[in-house]
Amino acid sequence: MMTAEMGLDRLGSYDLGFLRDKFCEENPKFANLFGEISAELRRFFELVLTGKGPLAVLSKKVDALWHTFVVHTPQYRKFCDEVNGGYIDHQPHSEATPVPGEAITNFYQEYMSRFGSVPEIWTEEIPPAHVVAISQGQLPPEMLQRRWSGWTGRP
Repeated sequence: MMTAEMGLDRLGSYDLGFLRDKFCEENPKFANLFGEISAELRRFFELVLTGKGPLAVLSKKVDALWHTFVVHTPQYRKFCDEVNGGYIDHQPHSEATPVPGEAITNFYQEYMSRFGSVPEIWTEEIPPAHVVAISQGQLPPEMLQRRWSGWTGRP
């Protein structure tokens, strides 16, 4: 049986470098940030391993790398099995496919608890007053109108 510790060990040594070429080709304006973006995607997956979810991906840059990873289907499936013990669903938030609003506050609270302050890469497209509210566990209603992706959590 896969434990969180086993998954964290495997995640720590998992090389995401094979995603660089495709990601940079599809997102040339983020190419110079691949290292930071991949580090933050790894942190998101760490939160998946250590939490129950749901969790939002509020960074378009990190979400773009997750998309790149998902379309490398065999590699993504293998990663999920080896690190998580099963598939990590990527769910875009929409009326038809909702990711609960609590995923936003959960992400922020769990990130701060595990890693400390949340880097700007996660909040650069969110109004500062909303970032303050989210950091205090409050969800401004306007945030529910934003587009984000997420993980809906463990069953």
